[in-house]
Amino acid sequence: MEELTLPHIIPITTGTDTFLLLCPLNTEVLHMDLSELPSELINRIESFKSDSRKAEVITTHFLLEKATGSKHIVHYDAFNKPYLKGNPLSLSISHSSHYAAVFLSVTSCGVDVETISSRASKIAHKFVHDSERLLISGYTENQADTIIWSVKEAVYKISGQPDFKSSILIRSDIRPDKEMLHVDIINRNNTQKIKVFYRIFEDQVIAWTHEDISI
Repeated sequence: MEELTLPHIIPITTGTDTFLLLCPLNTEVLHMDLSELPSELINRIESFKSDSRKAEVITTHFLLEKATGSKHIVHYDAFNKPYLKGNPLSLSISHSSHYAAVFLSVTSCGVDVETISSRASKIAHKFVHDSERLLISGYTENQADTIIWSVKEAVYKISGQPDFKSSILIRSDIRPDKEMLHVDIINRNNTQKIKVFYRIFEDQVIAWTHEDISI
């Protein structure tokens, strides 16, 4: 079996406080030598029937190792949020049909990666506010709706706010020359203003944010 090396690891942002790494998903990783992985992780991988799900877990593990320099098992809390035992960094994970992304930060963080398609547009009435439609220019409907979904999904991961349409609102122009958006998280007693970054590449959108980039 071949030694595992992940191709095309893309550092979206790295630094002393944040690490955001992206990598294509490929089931070829299933044929690599996984013998040095922790036994708990191997058992988790083998418990999945889907090769694509196995590839997600393997790729995520090696992205985490690349970011931290150590082997980790991803655990999940009562709210199904991922975390690393013995590591103080906040963790967020996302997968599309083609990519895996991991985001580590000293503060609560969220990342989402999506494939641009008509899927988001078909349910856009559930998460796109009328005011946000007025902010869109320069994107196709599928692109714009996927961007909005991805941005709100990343925000949800730090806020826990489930009302995407009325309680997570984009307030700045959504256009190709703006890869940072101003977003309001509206709660009963207050409104938190944050910045969310996004990027389109190939047929994908990735969006990310963390708590210390409030406006």
